[in-house]
Parts: sequence; structure tokens; C-alpha cells
Amino acid sequence: MKSTMCRHPFLLYNPAVKFAVRMYYKALWSNRSSFVNLTDIAIENTNICNASCTMCAHKSMKRAKAIMPYEEYCKIIDIAIKEDITHLYLGQLGEPFADNGIVDKMDYAARCGMELYSITTNASLLDKETSERLLGYPWKSISFSVDGAKKDTYKSIRGLDYNVVENNILTFLRLRKKAKRFDLRVRMQMVVYDKNRHEVDDYFNTWKSRLVPGVDDIAFLHATNYAGLTDIEYTGNLDSKMLRIPCGRIWNFMIIVSVNGNIQLCCWDYEVDNEIGNVFKEGSLKALWNNSRMKHFRQLHINGDFDKIPLCKNCNANYLAKPYFELRPV
Repeated sequence: MKSTMCRHPFLLYNPAVKFAVRMYYKALWSNRSSFVNLTDIAIENTNICNASCTMCAHKSMKRAKAIMPYEEYCKIIDIAIKEDITHLYLGQLGEPFADNGIVDKMDYAARCGMELYSITTNASLLDKETSERLLGYPWKSISFSVDGAKKDTYKSIRGLDYNVVENNILTFLRLRKKAKRFDLRVRMQMVVYDKNRHEVDDYFNTWKSRLVPGVDDIAFLHATNYAGLTDIEYTGNLDSKMLRIPCGRIWNFMIIVSVNGNIQLCCWDYEVDNEIGNVFKEGSLKALWNNSRMKHFRQLHINGDFDKIPLCKNCNANYLAKPYFELRPV
């Protein structure tokens, strides 16, 4: 149903269609609300970042910046393993490699039997030695966030040295080829907005020639306002705002743990202030994701009361058609 509506958004002008779609999603999520199982976990090993991206919420973030201590990280991994949560994503609102202890943390997760599923980095700190270590772990995917095809554009957006970033990624790609690690997908991703929109085609053509067809891909993401908590303008298709539905993110199979152990409502909850709970106090991830607070949030979404959740009030993710993500194979 959703894909049909996205292809034919004019259908959403029909009140009967809108009503039918709302009833469909209300029933869908109501049936899944008694217990949401978890299989995946994203851990914010640090919320420190060495970039200064103009379109990122990090510059507006007020919570304390820190690196998760190794012992606390291991405790989270232990809880996850005990509860059969086996897919690990590293990083959230920070640069994962700003944490000098990240390799030790990868080691522990791998020894415990976690599937090292995905990591996202700006690649500025990914030197040759770190790349070699990274390729030694069974990661499924690595995403490089590079928001420009030209070094001046990139510098104006991220404040980092494009030549360093480009060289680090190319070194990683050469090492991957040497190690024959083509089970590890590389994704190049670019947040698209007014400053770099004119470089989309150049970006695709530049990186397409460097990636492996059938393995890697390139993603273009529209800039968002982080659920209305920043002054960043949404740059996607505004037709998407024609029909609001319950947001699948709060029924997600992945839980996000912030650097101090607090649980995020979703990946845009960058201040982590929705009082869901703390994993170190609770001692359980599944209990937190199914507690009374989360059930309350889910019921508000089912009822269409999005405005009663400050984070969701102005968010552009809980709409039927939201073409803010375009994935191109190479």
C-alpha cells in the first residue's frame, strides 16, 4: 500500500483513500503493540564529533559530550547477548572513531558473538592502521558520510579536509580489495540540500567508478530538521506531508542506547530527553523497549495524537510518503 501511494501521491487527495490508509496503519500497529521484540542494537560509543556540519543537530546538542567507558559498553553487550539481541550498529550522534577505545569495543562484541552489522563514519580519523583493524572484524556494512563532490563545498559543510577524507576512503577500498572482503558493503552517503544539490551527479559518477558493482551503493539523504528540534529545513518532497501515519521507528526491532545509557525514542531524539529509561538502571533492553512509557508513545501514534509528543509534533518522518532517502546501486 505504501509504495503505491508514494508512486501516486495524488491518490491522497481523496478523503476516502486517506481514511482507509489511516485505518490500515492503525490496525497494523495496534496488532504489534503488545510486545516488540528486539534483534538489533545501536550503541552511541561517543557523542563527540570532530566535524562541524552545518545541517547536523550536533551543533545544537546541549547534553554532555562524552565517550562511553569500556566497562559500561561491555555491560550493554552482555545484556544484549543475554536477550538474544545480536546485530550491532556503532555510532549515533557522534564520530565513532573519535573514541580511541573503539577497537577494543569491537573486539569485545565480536568475542561475545555479536554480528557487527554496520558502522557510519566521516572517515577523517580512519587511518591505514585503523582500516586494517576494521577489516579484521566481520562487519556487514560501513557507511562513509561525505557531503560534497568538491573539496571547497565539502569544507564549507563539514569543516574537514576533503583530501584527507578522500585518501582515507580510497586506502580503505584498496585494503578491502587486498583482503578480498567483498562481503563488506561500502555505502557512500551524502546529505543533500541547497549547498551541495548541484553536485549530486558529480558525486555519484566520482564514487561509482571507485566502488564494486553489485556490492556497494550510494545514498542521497534529504536534510531534515531532526523532528523540528533544530532550524534545519527539510529538503524532501513536501507532498509527503499529505498524510500522517504511526511512525514505525517506535516499533523498531532496533533499540538505540546513548552514551550515558539512556534510551532514545528514535535516531532523531538527539537530546535523549523522553524519559524512557536507562539500561544500567533497568538491566534489560527488552523491558525498556516495552515499558509503560513506550506503550504510551505507541498508543498516541495509533490515535493520531502526534502533537502530544514534543519530538513527534513537527517531525517529517511519520508521513506515508517520505522520499528523503534515495539509494542508487553502482
